[in-house]
Amino acid sequence: YFGCVCETLAHYGSTQDSIARVAIAINEQIDKQKIRDWYHNPDVLNRMRGDLDDVIYDYEDEHGFQFSDDEHEAIIDRCIETAIANED
Repeated sequence: YFGCVCETLAHYGSTQDSIARVAIAINEQIDKQKIRDWYHNPDVLNRMRGDLDDVIYDYEDEHGFQFSDDEHEAIIDRCIETAIANED
């Protein structure tokens, strides 16, 4: 998920280390929601979106900046698309 967040976070001056921490947090949140056929389950996808939303807001609060709504949604969309693409 590093690639999903790297461009946006780097634009705001984030370090590689902090970007990696966000990517790990995103991975943990996605893995925690996975169940059988999760990518076809709108409830699971919505919970994932909410969890990723929290990770991004926490990061913004911690570093004192705010992404645009479009950036915020793009990060979430890319991460979920990546999770689905990498599903066995």
